[in-house]
Amino acid sequence: MPYQNNIPQPGDQISVSQGDILGNFVAIGAGFSQNHIPLTGAALQAGQHNFIQLFPRAATPGALFAGSPGFWADNTADKSVFLHNESTGADINISKSGLGVDGWCWLPSGVLLKWGTFQSTAVPNTDHFFPVAAGIPAFTHIRSVQVTASRVGVGTQYLHVFLNTYTNLLLNVTGWTFATPAAPHNVVVNYFCIGT
Repeated sequence: MPYQNNIPQPGDQISVSQGDILGNFVAIGAGFSQNHIPLTGAALQAGQHNFIQLFPRAATPGALFAGSPGFWADNTADKSVFLHNESTGADINISKSGLGVDGWCWLPSGVLLKWGTFQSTAVPNTDHFFPVAAGIPAFTHIRSVQVTASRVGVGTQYLHVFLNTYTNLLLNVTGWTFATPAAPHNVVVNYFCIGT
């Protein structure tokens, strides 16, 4: 029996409405038991969450949080989970990521991490653009960049890589080996960037 929100009425007799009232208790118990230990469970566990399930929304709840942070799920194919930051009003995706060789992920605080690898060519500077595609977030600001390098080709030679400059869209590097330090070389560059 579905929950009835308008019972009992002032003129109802208990003997008449008892079945409806009992039906409401059944509906309340069934609804509460979703994602919870049932009220009839062990005393110290009854009513506690045993998991959290979020119904997907078509749009951010925004002001519906009314002064407190909260979690919500969007209605896209991957059903991303967001943390609503009440102090900034931002909705931070905390579940979506790209975990490939050139990857990225959000942290719940709103920090964006990106990592990857590319080849610095034998010209003075190589621009590497961060992967761009639908669903991949772009940096607003980069706070820190680390780069390391490995030689492409024969031999074991000392090498290094210079980070010349960076923007929210790209890194610009120069790779060198000490075997012939007068000219840049092909060097595999590994990067790790922290930003927002």
